[in-house]
Amino acid sequence: MSELPTTFDEWVDNFGEWQHKVGFDPAWIGERFTGEGERFEGSDSELENYQGGFLPTAQDEEYLKELFEQDWIEYRAPTRMIIESGIGQNKA
Repeated sequence: MSELPTTFDEWVDNFGEWQHKVGFDPAWIGERFTGEGERFEGSDSELENYQGGFLPTAQDEEYLKELFEQDWIEYRAPTRMIIESGIGQNKA
């Protein structure tokens, strides 16, 4: 896609194309899966317990906020690879 969509219908079409490219089947909407990509067959409470084993907790999120405020993660000059990749550049 060379240009960004300008209408809602174009955005919807673009999203559908993206789903197809990454192998997402819209029939999966509403399904529940494990972190390994297998269908989860348990109850809602079993799913919450399962997810609690690897999803970040509120405490994890607070810790990450603290990490991002530290000096080592502050702005650094872009590397040659970042510059050459075009990451962060506005396309006018």
